[in-house]
Amino acid sequence: MNDPAPLPAARHSWISGAAVALASVACALVLTHLLLPVLEHTPFILGLGAVILSSRAGGRKAGFLAVGVGLVGFVLFPPFSPDAARPGPFLGFAIVSCAFTWFVARRYEIEAELRLSKSRLTEDIADRKAAEDVVRRSERRLQTIIDAEPACVKVTSPDGLLLDMNRAGLEIIGASDLADITGRPVVDLVHPDDRAAFLEMHRAASTGSHRTGEFRILGMDGAEHWMHSHLVPFDASPTASDQRRGVLSVTSDVTERKHLEEQLRQSQKMEAVGRLAGGVAHDFNNLLMVMSGAADLALETLPDGHPTRAELVQITDAAQRGASLTRQLLVFSRRQVIEPKLLDVNAVIGNVRGMLQRLVGEDVRIVQITDPMPASVLADGGQLEQILMNLAANARDAMPRGGTLTIRTARISISDGDERPSPGAAPGTYVELTVSDTGVGMDADIKAHLFEPFFTTKPTGEGTGLGLAAVYGIVQQSGGHIVVASEPGQGTTVTMLLPFAEHTSIPDSPVFKPVRLPGGTETILVVEDESAVRELVVRILERNGYDVIGAGSLKEALSQIQSRQAAIDLLLTDVVMPVDSGPKVAERLRKHFPDLPVLYMSGYTDAALGVYGVLNPGISLLQKPFSSAQLLTNVREMLDAHARRDDGRASPPDVQASGTPTLPVSS
Repeated sequence: MNDPAPLPAARHSWISGAAVALASVACALVLTHLLLPVLEHTPFILGLGAVILSSRAGGRKAGFLAVGVGLVGFVLFPPFSPDAARPGPFLGFAIVSCAFTWFVARRYEIEAELRLSKSRLTEDIADRKAAEDVVRRSERRLQTIIDAEPACVKVTSPDGLLLDMNRAGLEIIGASDLADITGRPVVDLVHPDDRAAFLEMHRAASTGSHRTGEFRILGMDGAEHWMHSHLVPFDASPTASDQRRGVLSVTSDVTERKHLEEQLRQSQKMEAVGRLAGGVAHDFNNLLMVMSGAADLALETLPDGHPTRAELVQITDAAQRGASLTRQLLVFSRRQVIEPKLLDVNAVIGNVRGMLQRLVGEDVRIVQITDPMPASVLADGGQLEQILMNLAANARDAMPRGGTLTIRTARISISDGDERPSPGAAPGTYVELTVSDTGVGMDADIKAHLFEPFFTTKPTGEGTGLGLAAVYGIVQQSGGHIVVASEPGQGTTVTMLLPFAEHTSIPDSPVFKPVRLPGGTETILVVEDESAVRELVVRILERNGYDVIGAGSLKEALSQIQSRQAAIDLLLTDVVMPVDSGPKVAERLRKHFPDLPVLYMSGYTDAALGVYGVLNPGISLLQKPFSSAQLLTNVREMLDAHARRDDGRASPPDVQASGTPTLPVSS
């Protein structure tokens, strides 16, 4: 602020004031004498004017000086004759002049003070405006910072009424303007199930505590959002006497994180169930193989028309149905051994179109909309057909009075910034396979359990609950993603994303010809730790002419070879065994039988078998449970493929003089 302007009396020195007084009084005396005829009755008028001028120019002191000088002048040079001189006029002049001096000087002092006050007021107003401008700029900067914050920042009163909210918060709840929510109870935005917990957090924060928690809110459009909020006390009281505090909260939208957590929990649950299913399937496969194999052997010995054949056929059929369930369990758990090939999804749909129509019935219309671009994927053809069959079967059950089943394919590309059809889909090119129906649809609770094995909405005995679980497993095992959209009464749409496979041409499907199942006379070593399975395989091979050596372990196999001094033509061994694995058995025996062919068999899944290397190219694997025909076919093919030259047949190990083989028997 500038220094205040000095008063007029302070602006003039005593010398300048005195000079003005003397000059003005002198002029007044001279003029009075010159104009005496005119001023005969008012001889002091000019002296009074000189006093006023001196007071205006020099202030109170100059005015009083002028009065004094004027009195002296008029006494020394009276404006009338000495005979008429009386003290009254001089006294009147002195009184009037002093009064005018005082009032005139005071007036101009007041004017000066008013000018000074006005100047100060002007400066104060300017300073206040400058301060208000600084505050406004600071508020704008703060508001810009708060609005740039992606989290919701809001202030509520001690009574829980919304007072302020940043732009991000308005966008989250779907409000277009702050006026839409100002004064509204904040608890109205909270999901009814979470209001009690939220109110407890708000009360604690309004009394001085810090609180952090998660709750759901409902936007203006009814959309549900999960929020993570940190609440702190905030002085939002209108008066100092109000001891309650408002609440400042910083709230982040964690809806996507919640969805990802739910997907992770679901994935972990499905993974756990899948591991259980894979383990059960292995043991179940061995049991089914013994059941079906024993029934097949019994059927071979019974003539047509024998009364026991019907029961054996039922046992065989039941074993086959059990094997089908086992395969679906393995598909769900993504542990089935698959043979991925380059396939055109459009061609696969065309191949099974007729079968699908027979499955869904005449009252369901099938609409096929395929992308004209090649829809090639690397997948197992049988599994892809199983996906379509399972989804069509579910669609048929959802449309008891008929409807439309639409199968659509499209080739899509997903970039980094694109919205993902499935949260886990990575950027890339996909073949989108969509199967939709016009059925009854499903609610959120059913969708939450849709892919769980053995979950079904059908009456007891009418469904296994493995159809959609198998679809889920196939898609996951093929490196794809699956999303289901459905509402009650709105039908269901299942969308699958399968990675697009570049290709030059799609190979034709191989044509399989029936294979004759001859026996043989070669010597086969069977190594299987499960005694029931081992005995069954031995009986099947022996019944078809083979010389078979059965063993439950590597040690037992070496012992029997040593005792029989046998030449081995083929090793048929289980992969996973308690002591020595199948590959280890083959490795030990090939040290002494270098050309020994090996046929592996296992009821385990590809995840387990991959560790042993039996899924590598050039390795032959027979997946349990297998039939007698499958066993004999694979054995014969292996033996024929490794037919020896006259001098290339595997020979027995070297024998010492005592006739005992040098082959070690320890494992």
